[in-house]
Amino acid sequence: MLIFLVIEDDLLVAPDFIDFFKQVLPSMLVNPDVWCVSAWSDHGWPASVQDPTKVLREQHLGGLGWAFNRRDWINYVKSHEFWISQSPWDGQLSYVMTESGSNKYCLYPQISRTYHAALDTTDGNSQSSATQDDILANVLLSDSRDTLFLIQEGRVYEKQLQKELISAKIITCRDDILSFSKQKLLMFIDASDDNHETWQAVGSVFANLGYLVRPHRPMRTIYKGVVSMTWSDNQIFFLGSYSPLISGELASKLNSVTPLSTEQIQKTSCQSDQTDDKLWTHPYDNLFTAITSSPGESCSSACKKEGLQCDVHYFVNLNQEIVVKGKKPDTICDRSLPRHAWNMYPWKASGAGSWQGNMCTRWYNCHQSAQGLQRLCPCV
Repeated sequence: MLIFLVIEDDLLVAPDFIDFFKQVLPSMLVNPDVWCVSAWSDHGWPASVQDPTKVLREQHLGGLGWAFNRRDWINYVKSHEFWISQSPWDGQLSYVMTESGSNKYCLYPQISRTYHAALDTTDGNSQSSATQDDILANVLLSDSRDTLFLIQEGRVYEKQLQKELISAKIITCRDDILSFSKQKLLMFIDASDDNHETWQAVGSVFANLGYLVRPHRPMRTIYKGVVSMTWSDNQIFFLGSYSPLISGELASKLNSVTPLSTEQIQKTSCQSDQTDDKLWTHPYDNLFTAITSSPGESCSSACKKEGLQCDVHYFVNLNQEIVVKGKKPDTICDRSLPRHAWNMYPWKASGAGSWQGNMCTRWYNCHQSAQGLQRLCPCV
């Protein structure tokens, strides 16, 4: 059976890029529900991923380094020549994947095996250029080698996913998450398969998922009504009320739980009726040490000086404390903010007394620095 691999000329690939396809492609060939394999992870920002071995499923063609097989090209794509002839043609394949009765899925790694290295888009579209600068450029490219990938057949994958959903602790707002460490957490939301407004609300609050929602397309990274990501050091599951996975023990668990509306999702604070000094009580000192960098120094360097390592997953804890305690607006991913400081929150100008925080988790990284700015770093 012939397979073709599509790699754009502006992609960098991970050391285990070829190994990824060697290990994952056999699943596509033997499982008719697996339509494609992509090396790209749509929410693969450093603060949102953890496991280099994990292979996930989604109802969307992620693209940016992907494989297809001749069988499905003939059976599905040629029968939709009108769609495929339109630009971008690879994006049109997602429509085919989710049309009635197709039930096709793509496999992709939790940590991306490709990186979009272009400085600008080829079509000159300003919105696309902003997406590259703000989102795609911050995706983590795996540096793993000799990886043994965890690949599960569909029914096994779904049973494991259900088991994780059943064991997860239910949360009702974003601030709930910071009361936990290294836990599986579940946010049950009132959503339908095509309710983009609800998924956009999730994206606006968690700063990671907004661009993944496109009109008339399935949400990128979604699988049967479930989207998962890392927030702080917790695994978060967003479960749509329409999900076919809600059955048996999971249905019993959710029987008395009211799914969150769009308005409730947008309420980031669970305790908004309390005074400001009580909004933030999470003791992060037992998770990491907060160290202030020298002016122009990265967090990687500041932590290393103390014999520690910067852990990108805890930037959300530091930023949350600054936003809440400092009574500052939660300006998530606001591109009007200083561009040179996007990847350095929390930061302050050298000698200044006030830290600047931002809940845009896709901007967080340990290695960025800028002249005249100090960073507040989570070191472990």
